[in-house]
Amino acid sequence: VDKAAVRELIREYFQSVQSASGSRAAEALRSIGNLYANYLGEKDSALAVLDQAIALGRSDQNFVDRCKLEKGDIFILKEQPWEASLLYLQV
Repeated sequence: VDKAAVRELIREYFQSVQSASGSRAAEALRSIGNLYANYLGEKDSALAVLDQAIALGRSDQNFVDRCKLEKGDIFILKEQPWEASLLYLQV
């Protein structure tokens, strides 16, 4: 994976978050979280961005649930299964 290209993509997503609103901005934040976790290995950054996405998209319960599942997956990668199971149970 070309990490420089991933960072450029994240930068572009953040620009779109600034110009978008509502569900589009929340979805862009969810994508940023996935990029941080799965391509850069920056799990704490991913969790923080997913928290922002949840706060922004809290009116759509399905979206919040998807974000929580992704956070659970990240906690598994961080070897914190209890945190993951709490999130999975919420969904």
